Amino acid sequence: MTTSAAPDSSVGRRPFVPWPLVAILLLAALLRLAGLSTFSLWYDEGASLYLGNYLETPTALFDRNYTAEPPLNAVVTGLWSGLVDAISPTDVTSPLHDALLRLLPALLGILNCFLVYRLTRQLVGNERSATIAAFLFAIAPFQLYYAQELRIYSLYVTLALLAVAATERALNDGALRYWAGYIVALSLLMYSHYFSMWLIFSLNVTFVTVLHRYRMRFWYWTGANALLMVLIAPALYQAFAMHAEVQGLEIAWYPSPTWKTALITFKTFVAGFSPRAWAYWPLFLLGLGLFVVGCIRRAPWNLGVAFVVCLTGVPLIGCVWLWGQADFSFYEHRLFLFSGVMALIGMAAGVTQLGRWRIPTLVIFSLLTVPCLGDYYGGRLHPAPAHRIAMWDKVDFRGAATLLEETWREGDRLVYTSHFSAYPMYHYFPHDQIRIGWGPEDKAVFIKTLGHEAILHAHQLMPIPKEQAIAGAQRIWLLQTHGITFEWQPTTERIATWLETRGTPTESHSLYGLTLTGYEVSGTP
Repeated sequence: MTTSAAPDSSVGRRPFVPWPLVAILLLAALLRLAGLSTFSLWYDEGASLYLGNYLETPTALFDRNYTAEPPLNAVVTGLWSGLVDAISPTDVTSPLHDALLRLLPALLGILNCFLVYRLTRQLVGNERSATIAAFLFAIAPFQLYYAQELRIYSLYVTLALLAVAATERALNDGALRYWAGYIVALSLLMYSHYFSMWLIFSLNVTFVTVLHRYRMRFWYWTGANALLMVLIAPALYQAFAMHAEVQGLEIAWYPSPTWKTALITFKTFVAGFSPRAWAYWPLFLLGLGLFVVGCIRRAPWNLGVAFVVCLTGVPLIGCVWLWGQADFSFYEHRLFLFSGVMALIGMAAGVTQLGRWRIPTLVIFSLLTVPCLGDYYGGRLHPAPAHRIAMWDKVDFRGAATLLEETWREGDRLVYTSHFSAYPMYHYFPHDQIRIGWGPEDKAVFIKTLGHEAILHAHQLMPIPKEQAIAGAQRIWLLQTHGITFEWQPTTERIATWLETRGTPTESHSLYGLTLTGYEVSGTP
């Protein structure tokens, strides 16, 4: 890898958007626009919409009694959903409405494909590597997954790509506008996702590794980072406060990571959350081999290699070390989405080194990716929790809301035992609904599991004891989720059995990943 200071001579003579890139961008668009409405919005997407309502009271976006997330996701989602509501006559339970909501991250995902091409050309100085990197990004199931999710991830990748591009320009050119771009992009990143601290740290590690070549930029670098720290100080305070709270939780969310977890994450970069071992094993080995070749064959160590190696490896290694020894692990594969981008750039550089084996390698890589893409569009997740940390089925909340709208009558109430049902149903079905629990002990366990007690109350996520939950209702609809979902099945089964002692089951409906059962009850304890 070289840097923009020594690009390949053919770069300057090529058009701004060469035709192979046009074809790749069309492929990226096809993959990101296909199936936007296939699945219901899931918990995280519903949470984005819920937090977007805080735009009416903006101070809540910075109040830890109402949210533990940085504000940019709520702002962007709130503005976009408001625009969709204003220009589209679709009902919230319409599949088209879901597609329109997810259109924003999908469009950003298409833009990111172009930005990957530009950044690779900037770092590697090779047109062929840039085109290959854009292609690998276009077809990567991991990148596609989050380009179709109504969260901050697509915008996060956009800002990170711009931040790295600005960093490289600032170091090689020194113009103040590039230092300003570095500060602005990283500031916005920190207010989009607290994991951006790792990107900032990794960029500083990168600078240290090439300091012998960029001594003249030392004070510029120091000043830019000092100003950055001032601008992101409120977000840093919130991030460390959140970290301190989750470290006090008594019930772990995820297993502590090991070095095998890091390898699984690297596998996810190329295969997503597919359960097909016969496809993801060769993809993992091929991708890892190409990454190593792309970094080693470009000796000596320079800024381009440093960016790829450090931005891929430092967050992975650092998080495995940090959360591997912590009482509470917050290691999730999706946190390394941008590391996945840099890994693909390294792989593209590796493919470029293969000479006449380039095309066969890309063909094999693509053929192995196709079944993984099929698993993504089919909603098939890996059955082992370690391979899909923080990912669950996108069950048919939209269908449940549609069915309830058709049968709802005065005196009805919807109940569910899982908080994972709350945000989607708030969005799809803004009627009488409660999260039901067995007794007061459920509330204590929930606080020990999630913390942020004030937020749980403010968002009405707390489980309400069963007698209180059905009081005053004439008919109860119990929503039960199945499959790879965050629901403690014994609790749901116990609630269902108890409801049968309080009333009569009248009808039951099975949808994708859930069951909806109606009970005629007296509504009094």
